[in-house]
Amino acid sequence: MLKKVYRLRKRRDFRRTYQKGKILKTRYFVLYWRPNGLKNYRIGFSVSKKLGSAVIRNRVKRQLREVCRRKAAAFVPGFDYIFIARFGIKETSPALLELEVAKAAAKPGLKTEVEK
Repeated sequence: MLKKVYRLRKRRDFRRTYQKGKILKTRYFVLYWRPNGLKNYRIGFSVSKKLGSAVIRNRVKRQLREVCRRKAAAFVPGFDYIFIARFGIKETSPALLELEVAKAAAKPGLKTEVEK
């Protein structure tokens, strides 16, 4: 479970990240990120009702949370991240999801923005 300081919870923070953030699309999720002006990163999750029942949506969120907890070193402090689940994520193994999150965090657009 992610600690409370690492969770993105408020609607205004989600909206701000959607509107002013950068986007990365992968096969299993869409990742939005933007600087937050804080010393730590925050991660939010969004799973549409189109993906399935509440049981499936909550399972997907739990998997994403656990992967993000394991890959905490991949996230740059001072940024907000939002993961939006896509349809293929339901059948994905946690190991493959962990690999996708690591690849997404290592994308050049995210790293170069931090170096500025």
